[in-house]
Amino acid sequence: TISEKVKKIIRRIFRITLTTILVLFSVILLILLLIQTSPVQNYGRGKIEAYLEKKLHTKVRIGNLYIGLPTKVILKNIYLEDQQKDTLLSGGNIEVDISMLKLLQHEVRLNDIELNGLTLKVKRLMPDTVFNYQFIADAFSSPGKKPTDPGDSTGGFGFTIGSIHLQHIRAVYRDDATGNDVSIYLGDFKTKLNTFDPAHQLYSIPDISLAQVSGRVRQYQPILILKNIADTISEHNKASAPVRLKLGHIGFDQIALDYRNDAERMDAGIRLGSFETIADSIDLGNLRIRLKKVLLSNTTVDVRFGMKSKTPPNKEKLKSDTISHTGTWAFDVAAFNVDHTRLRYRDDNKKPVKKGIDYNHLDVNHLNIQATALHADPANYSGKIDGISLDEKSGLVLSKLSAEASYNEKSAALKDLVIQTSRSGIRAQSAIYYPSTASFSKHPGNIQTDLLFDHSRISMQDVLLFAPALADHLKGEEHAVLTLNGKINGQVKNLHIPYLEIGGIGNTSLAASGNIRGLPDGKK
Repeated sequence: TISEKVKKIIRRIFRITLTTILVLFSVILLILLLIQTSPVQNYGRGKIEAYLEKKLHTKVRIGNLYIGLPTKVILKNIYLEDQQKDTLLSGGNIEVDISMLKLLQHEVRLNDIELNGLTLKVKRLMPDTVFNYQFIADAFSSPGKKPTDPGDSTGGFGFTIGSIHLQHIRAVYRDDATGNDVSIYLGDFKTKLNTFDPAHQLYSIPDISLAQVSGRVRQYQPILILKNIADTISEHNKASAPVRLKLGHIGFDQIALDYRNDAERMDAGIRLGSFETIADSIDLGNLRIRLKKVLLSNTTVDVRFGMKSKTPPNKEKLKSDTISHTGTWAFDVAAFNVDHTRLRYRDDNKKPVKKGIDYNHLDVNHLNIQATALHADPANYSGKIDGISLDEKSGLVLSKLSAEASYNEKSAALKDLVIQTSRSGIRAQSAIYYPSTASFSKHPGNIQTDLLFDHSRISMQDVLLFAPALADHLKGEEHAVLTLNGKINGQVKNLHIPYLEIGGIGNTSLAASGNIRGLPDGKK
């Protein structure tokens, strides 16, 4: 049996141990409570400001710091200057929901990120050759440290990012080296990341929503001394692993962007009402993109080329950071719809024409497009056009254009072609077959044709809209309507006409059948 003396010692050790645990727990609890009080957090905020100012040698201000253990961190009214004493980052709130305990397991888990009312200014202005934020990276770099594996961009940490919400963000980017001046206001941006794995270049983003965006982009003459940087960038991109990206729903609303290119005297603008797409699969490594649908509505696109100087342009070209892709690519869209859209194109270097469609001064209104099963790759193009309608300032009113179109290296076809304007109606089937695209110029007579016109009506007024140069040839017949019904097939050098009926021009009509040999050589 245990003596009373031993029992007393055991009880004393137990009491001391329990008291120690309770004291440690109380101290930890008190620290956790104190951390969440305003005086302690203000003290911590001041220490962070002082440390950053000493480290960065620039002005740093944090209006408010709140740490809500174990997940919440909020920064308000931030101000950070660059070394030229201009604003680098200012204003707003940064709110992060982070699993702090996961940091002990070498995992950065950001459950929620919210940025509101921030202004960011990134610049690289000559004679400086680095961006205005470079001093931050330099301040926290360790020159004597052994470089890490370039293939590992995570620093040994795993990353998990949940939802991201940005509101009222203003960003300014000015780079003399590349000749870019950008200013963007972002009203509302929301997304959620299911997978964020930079180490393996794997990302999954099921939803992206962007709204109330305005901005301008200006391109000007870049600084030539930095043009060879493109070599380094291209070599890096060639060696990097392909990005594997999985996207879901993407929606843009109320986007207003303007673009200016000083060298080309080009101005462009887009006023986007609504854009929506749902991705099926995206393989950036092999450039294969499949989309379930693309919707665009209530949008205006305006492109204008101003008068160019007669001074010969500088023919020296800068080296661009582009990588040629020698493999195949493919692009598929299951459903494509454009609704109530306007397209304007103007080239002030070309004189406007008085009659017909002016291809250098186009103004397309009320553009509507419905198409399905669109496919494109280097050798094949196909799609079903369910309907296109529009009107143009020249007077053209296209009520409907529909067809099943296809093109490849050996054939081109328009099945079930329907063209309906306010004055014309065309119904046709057309297909041509050829050994190769080179045979068009080398052996045009060997092209196989299959054409069918089904009681079509073609207004000369519509013809003159597309080809005003024919006005003299159609003088007196401007309001005539050509009727066309017939079938033509066979090789161009030996055409077979089962039947052909043409009428509507003056008192002339034609009904014929037979063969035509020797085309395109008119002497045969």
